[in-house]
Amino acid sequence: MSEIQRIHHLNCATFCPLGGFLINGPPARLVCHCLLIETNSDGLILVDTGLGLQDIAAPRERLSGALLKASRPKLDRNETAFQQITKLGFSADE
Repeated sequence: MSEIQRIHHLNCATFCPLGGFLINGPPARLVCHCLLIETNSDGLILVDTGLGLQDIAAPRERLSGALLKASRPKLDRNETAFQQITKLGFSADE
């Protein structure tokens, strides 16, 4: 059985939805909260992925037009799980 060593909270996408100011005031911001769990024997476990590098590179091909219009994602490469995991000093292969 694996022991959890550390849990990292990651924002793997920021959305600026139309009408979002009704939820949390201007400027409206919603995040895709993902967890990166370090274990002592199973390596890393990523819970949810948010938007990925390919989504950021080609949003019109990978994401629906309705999602893009309604949620207005920031499409920031630095918010991808890949970039954040690398920044923490881990390999994406882990």
